[in-house]
Amino acid sequence: MGYFVPVHTRHKCGMNTVSRIRKRVDSSLLFRKRKIATAHHAAFTLIELLVVIAIIAILVAMLLPVLVKAKQRAWTAGCLNNLKQLEVCWHLYALDNHDLLPPNNSVMFIGGAVFGAGISWS
Repeated sequence: MGYFVPVHTRHKCGMNTVSRIRKRVDSSLLFRKRKIATAHHAAFTLIELLVVIAIIAILVAMLLPVLVKAKQRAWTAGCLNNLKQLEVCWHLYALDNHDLLPPNNSVMFIGGAVFGAGISWS
């Protein structure tokens, strides 16, 4: 596309005015086309959203049994620790009291009523 450009319109770097204007217009059109193209792909479709939700639900369903097992193991570890502490307590009591365990002649409720008399450890 040969445009006739007078000599006095040439720019210092050798590019004429028409070329600069054409370059500027072409770049702005290209920018607008890119902007429209990227704006079209910016949103998710309903199917994509549902697929992501389904994948998350599957991952949660796979993780839930593992969490239940971990909770059970933690509860078991707590119970074993309580039994160990009771054992240590009875052992220390026996060391301080001539190898005798604490007396347990009756089982009482918190209010003080006797549940069973004459029950002992041995």
